[in-house]
Amino acid sequence: MGTFIDLLEGIAHSDEKCVLATIIHIEGSAYLKEGTSMIIYEDGKYVGMLSASCLEEDVIIRAKEVFENECSQTIMYDMKKEDDLSWGQGAGCNGIIYILLEFVTKRLEGELMFMKERLERGKSILYKKEFSYQLSLLNNSFIETDIGEVKKNGLFIDEANRGLQYRCFYTPKPRMIIFGAGADVKPIASLAFQAGFDVILGDWRPASINKQSFPKAKELIIGTPEEIAAQIAFLETDFIIVMSHNFLKDQQFLNRVIDKKWRYLGVLGPKERTMRLFNKKHIPGSVSSPAGLSIGAKGPNEIAISIMAEVIQKLRLSERKSVENDFK
Repeated sequence: MGTFIDLLEGIAHSDEKCVLATIIHIEGSAYLKEGTSMIIYEDGKYVGMLSASCLEEDVIIRAKEVFENECSQTIMYDMKKEDDLSWGQGAGCNGIIYILLEFVTKRLEGELMFMKERLERGKSILYKKEFSYQLSLLNNSFIETDIGEVKKNGLFIDEANRGLQYRCFYTPKPRMIIFGAGADVKPIASLAFQAGFDVILGDWRPASINKQSFPKAKELIIGTPEEIAAQIAFLETDFIIVMSHNFLKDQQFLNRVIDKKWRYLGVLGPKERTMRLFNKKHIPGSVSSPAGLSIGAKGPNEIAISIMAEVIQKLRLSERKSVENDFK
């Protein structure tokens, strides 16, 4: 499906005209939420998705008018009905979805590239769009912010301007930092990439850590545990997994990261080994050991799935807690 940054990457590396389609409001429930976008090119090709393949074909058709007049428009789909003649097509999404189609002008492209650059630098962006009550787009603006959590996106009444305001927080990709580059790291690195994470790998063995083994990794760092930790500016939104299988090196790396800010720290292996890594009778409560949900996983692939399940669970729980603090 791709993240918003992936969509921006598509715009940056293409000279084709395109339309940016964004879900701006949902009444009821839907497959994807406000802030979800897709890019539609003039030849009908597209990147991203807005539904469970229910709407994309019609959205592409509607985008042709936007290409012709180069003016934005907002379209609405009623997904509540469950018969095959309705937009729900039996899916039962039970929601009404409002989608903004914007022709990507040079000005809008410039704004999006500014957002791309800031997001890649680890900054969050609050993107605002002002609408009339008839959902005609009036203005765009964005603010760079240090807010690292996902807030509630969507349309809000803007009494001061006598209209509506769409707000969407865009945050950098979450980072998966893995210490270790053995064969069992490959499936988790692959799953993390597919789930929208930037993957950073660190290992002391040049023969193990290379682009051939990890083609989708954002960064490969070769060095001692201390050197690897020193080269990473850890963020409180990072997910860290220690799985080199070398006891001393795992211990050295943990000693360097345990006092950093991060969202998740998982250690592969049984609890007894992790306790010895920390030289304690008890594992720190902030550390997940053994890493991964307890699903009886066997072998590298299943263990990778269990770890990613726990990581995604942690990510979504933090988002839900943040959503409870609505805009003021």
